[in-house]
Amino acid sequence: MSTPMGPWGPLTLDTPQAPDRTADRREQILDTAWDLFVRHGLSATSMAQLAAAAGISRVWLYRHFDNRDAVMNALITREAQRILAGLEQISWPEDPIQGCVDYISYGMDFLRHNELLQPLLRSEPAVVLPFLTTDAGPLFRTVTDWVADQLAHWSGLPTGKRLQVAEILTRTTFSIALTPVVTIDFDDPATRDSVIRALVAGLVNEI
Repeated sequence: MSTPMGPWGPLTLDTPQAPDRTADRREQILDTAWDLFVRHGLSATSMAQLAAAAGISRVWLYRHFDNRDAVMNALITREAQRILAGLEQISWPEDPIQGCVDYISYGMDFLRHNELLQPLLRSEPAVVLPFLTTDAGPLFRTVTDWVADQLAHWSGLPTGKRLQVAEILTRTTFSIALTPVVTIDFDDPATRDSVIRALVAGLVNEI
């Protein structure tokens, strides 16, 4: 299977290997970049500023990342790994529809309250929105495949429906998370649970 491509380069979602000094340094750089991007924005942060804030030379920084876009790509990849890791911690309930509700709720909350994405969506939407919308194919595919695998817990759901249901759940999650409230308050747990349950039940019956 070829490596998915995001707007900033390859999207690698493999589980990282055991930490080593190089990995530790890379994580330190990413943590520093996170802080700078949130406080100053992506466009206003140079590689020289990042190197200085991380306490390393630009030579060392470029050994880890070719450019600022590569840093952003690594941060997005790390967030994708975090969301899948969080979903893996959700125990599949006896009610399969509730399982889908739990997945959507977790993913929606992760995106709506993400401390990196939300500031950038407000300050530099042109930078972040393409990754989450028009150029989100690789990301959607990765998440959809993962959710489809989890839907195997739903013994009553035919195999042929899993990918279709998983894709719609993924798209719904991103749509709710990225658009403003109109009439439905998705931050209210009871309202969100009711609406998503109705959506999933209708979806399964129609496909």
